[in-house]
Amino acid sequence: MEESLSDQRASIDIDLNPGGDTSSLPEQTKVHEVAFRGSSLNFPQQQQDTTPVNPAIIPVSDRGTFFAGKPGAVKRALDHCSENLIDAVDGSINSTYVLTQVDHFDLEWECVVFLNEKSLLVFNYNFVTQRLKSFTRWMFKDIRQIVFGEFLYPEKTLLDRRKGKGLRVDFHPLVTGKPTFAQLWNPACTSLPWVVFASHPLFRLDESDAPSATFEVESLNAAMASVVRDCLSRLGKPAPPSYVSPIPVNCRIGLSALVHNQSRLGYGKDRNGISY
Repeated sequence: MEESLSDQRASIDIDLNPGGDTSSLPEQTKVHEVAFRGSSLNFPQQQQDTTPVNPAIIPVSDRGTFFAGKPGAVKRALDHCSENLIDAVDGSINSTYVLTQVDHFDLEWECVVFLNEKSLLVFNYNFVTQRLKSFTRWMFKDIRQIVFGEFLYPEKTLLDRRKGKGLRVDFHPLVTGKPTFAQLWNPACTSLPWVVFASHPLFRLDESDAPSATFEVESLNAAMASVVRDCLSRLGKPAPPSYVSPIPVNCRIGLSALVHNQSRLGYGKDRNGISY
């Protein structure tokens, strides 16, 4: 004879601590009452986890994959890049960094930075092949202004908004010429009169034998203020204005930046056995 389940209630009671008090058991090991009503099972509702997500957390896929974080990688890169310094032009080395350079299309590129007595050198260095591809020399006497702050995106944009602060150094247009329409819309253009930096992901991963400040844009900003001021003081020139202000990102759609940055294509990484 079939029995109706409409009014039947069954409870499961498993003794996980025979003869003892179950109140001390962890929450995940406690067995709750299960109610049968008709043909459905009603489980007690679990409390929703409302813990805020920390935007500084690095994806698991990034850990242990950056070639710049391998033992001795930063030292080898600095040795290779230092061969291009000219003492009479650049002066002595103040500090060195491995940072993220952000171009005018919001694309991120791994770079090696030398803060010197008279200049700022930015190297496009491949940590996978351990080869220098190109570099740019910026003289302190040509700096127009320095801006340090959060990245400011348009209210409506497809771009993944970058967390953390950045450093933008603007140079007088007379150095490279006033940017043309073709330059601004050319993603491969490298002759614009400014450079923008952000911290390297290794700053939070702590996987390199180099000091963490090597990968931090705040460290460059703090050191650069005094170095530039001292350099221009010796030349009898006033220091350029320095602002703490948002750094505008003038890009709305940016599909290329969305794919490029999320895939970390601008960094030397081990990508499941394929390194580039």
